[in-house]
Amino acid sequence: MDGIVNVYKEKGWTSFDVTKKLRGILGEKKVGHTGTLDPMAEGVLVVCAGQATKLVNAITGTDKTYVADMLLGVTTDTEDITGTVLSQRPLALSDSLYTPDQDANADRTGAAKEVQYVCLTEKQGEKKEIVISEDAIREAVASFIGEYDQVPPMYSAKKIDGHKLYDLARQGKTVERKPCHVRIEDIRILDISFPGASEAKASLKNDDVNQEILNADLALRYPHVTIEVTCSKGTYIRTLISDIGKKLGCGACMAALKRTRVGSFKVEESHTIADLQALKDEDKLVTAVRPAIYIPEDTVATFGKFDGGHLGHQLIFENVKRIARETGRKTAVLTFSGNPQNLVLHENRPTISTEQEHISRLRNQGFDYVFSYPVTRETMQVPAEDFLRGVLIEAMHARDIVVGTDCSFGYKAQGNADMLRSLQEKYGYIAHVITKRVVQDEEGHDREISSTYIKEEIAKGNVKRAGELLGRYFTLSGAVQHGKHIGSGVLHFPTANIFPSAGKTIPKEGVYVTRVLVDEKLYKGMTNVGTNPTTGEDNPVSIETYILGYEGDLYGKKIRVEFLDRIRDQQKFPTLSALHAQLERDMQYVKKYCIPDVTS
Repeated sequence: MDGIVNVYKEKGWTSFDVTKKLRGILGEKKVGHTGTLDPMAEGVLVVCAGQATKLVNAITGTDKTYVADMLLGVTTDTEDITGTVLSQRPLALSDSLYTPDQDANADRTGAAKEVQYVCLTEKQGEKKEIVISEDAIREAVASFIGEYDQVPPMYSAKKIDGHKLYDLARQGKTVERKPCHVRIEDIRILDISFPGASEAKASLKNDDVNQEILNADLALRYPHVTIEVTCSKGTYIRTLISDIGKKLGCGACMAALKRTRVGSFKVEESHTIADLQALKDEDKLVTAVRPAIYIPEDTVATFGKFDGGHLGHQLIFENVKRIARETGRKTAVLTFSGNPQNLVLHENRPTISTEQEHISRLRNQGFDYVFSYPVTRETMQVPAEDFLRGVLIEAMHARDIVVGTDCSFGYKAQGNADMLRSLQEKYGYIAHVITKRVVQDEEGHDREISSTYIKEEIAKGNVKRAGELLGRYFTLSGAVQHGKHIGSGVLHFPTANIFPSAGKTIPKEGVYVTRVLVDEKLYKGMTNVGTNPTTGEDNPVSIETYILGYEGDLYGKKIRVEFLDRIRDQQKFPTLSALHAQLERDMQYVKKYCIPDVTS
């Protein structure tokens, strides 16, 4: 199963344990996570499976948020409480509740009052008393907001000269590590806990200081500080805590860690391994697996089937690119891997382009991001607003959404342009609804340019009109296969035979003027679409092209046949000689036809 899973990694599990377990649950060998969490840590571990593994780097590079418990006065070799203790500097409640700069002879009534702790540290052989207060902690923590150079810990998976640092550390080796530039977006102090200080704080509320409480409260203690950190890729929270402890002078190590967010993946939406196994047992696993779609930056996005990429679609694409230029955002297109009607109606409705042609053409349009949304019975059950929030807003970071007036999405196509307009403020995007292009049909009636209209024209054999609506020639592609060799052996018109892809729209049976791409060269072509009734009954539909001016063996080569105009209907001739005579006339018509950029 392809997709992205927001896993809640529990304490005691390694990140490798999680991916190994998920291989079995998802039935997918190709699985990778987007950033290691140590066994002692818990929280969000984003895991990509199948095609989604291509998104690992994009998700890994996003900002992350952690809640960590900082233990003051203790340092270890791993910078967390799982390591060997290197130093202990117990903190004791200060014998003074007054700020150090307060005049001893001044009136203490109403003076600035604060619980303070002290620890002893030795520097250059001299013992020194360090005052640790809440203000000092807040100041030290705040000083790390912004960019700074952080030295990776020895106990980490980072490699130096091909060796993981934790392997070297376990061998008792310490190597020089170059600082890494990291960014701390924000640090919030959630709690400062000085054990045994509650009575002291209570006494500060009285004008008469209760010195007896203070004297009794000189026991050794290790304060805890709970912080919430939002940071860039590559930031080690335990090293950040160690650095804060160094700045305070008392030392510190990490006592607990929970990752609460990775990009748009939040802890509230995560699933434990047990949860995922239960969902699999209930055949509801798809509800926990996001499609293989993720963009780490704000975009101008559009979505739709876009079958054929016709001039109506081009109008939407032009607006996407215009808005992106004006806003400085990236462009993103979400298309669909299948036709919902095929599932609903249990029939294979033809398309103008195969899925491979479609995706390739979109990528050649110059968009920054192109993704395909899987159309399955499960994804068709997703409510419209959930699709908007989960896919367009959270996965694609859409800040502008550009659609046509007939857009539809979500369960039973309940989402539409009106819904997109109504939810703009709630989700913080701007909806741009583009009026469809209108042209006149052969009878002079107004018709909106649509894939349905173009398929009608192709089915009638009106490939020239279809090309005008597409803004390019309608094409069929395939590898050249062996036929009955009647064209080369009997009629002396050797043809390159290809068979249409399943579900691909093909023109009405007949003979067409075509342009053929072979080995990056363009040639004039004469193409027959049909069953060759002159040579036999019940023949399958084939695409046979006589390529003017080409010499060589084409078998096995992939060619592209572009349809320019229709010459005539398919006919059954009384003899092969009559067929040959007609082919000669058809070829003369093709030779005179003006076709751009062909090899003469």
